Amino acid sequence: MMRKIFDYRKFLMSLCGFCLLCGCDMLRMDEDFDTGADSGAAAPMVQLGGTDDGGDGFVDWSGGSATPQLMNAGSQVSLRHIWLGVRMKNMQPQHVHFKIEFFDATTGASLPPGSTEITTGFKIRDGDWLSYSGMPGFLKDPCKIKGRKLRARMTLTDPSGSTAVTEEVIIPRYNGICP
Repeated sequence: MMRKIFDYRKFLMSLCGFCLLCGCDMLRMDEDFDTGADSGAAAPMVQLGGTDDGGDGFVDWSGGSATPQLMNAGSQVSLRHIWLGVRMKNMQPQHVHFKIEFFDATTGASLPPGSTEITTGFKIRDGDWLSYSGMPGFLKDPCKIKGRKLRARMTLTDPSGSTAVTEEVIIPRYNGICP
């Protein structure tokens, strides 16, 4: 059996954790990337979903019955995460600010630890959409939220100030041991 030398997801998690702690904006893309569309011609659009098993494909969460797996704690200590996939169009693809928040679908209460925010860019084409896969959405207390309906809200803002917001209802799964 061959040992995997580089694990992209672990690297990305460590990098995102570092960015969260430092509040830095270090994930940048090429300035000359062309979206192939006039970003001012139509309203900004965003879709929130998950990632496939390889971590680089978009999995549609529309319909309110998605059951993403809460992953075990890693370098972010007691937090668990869900791998997110995002698709957007009609926005500038570089230096896009991502903000993901989770809420209890019944009460509307914000779930700890609050929002996860990073600034990065889109480079993967998915038909008419630009995609980004592998963003972690952090959650705390997996035993309290597993099997409950949550609202996941994604807000994207590009350098020109264009903003797109979307929400999806998910039901997280957790295979860890609960007291």
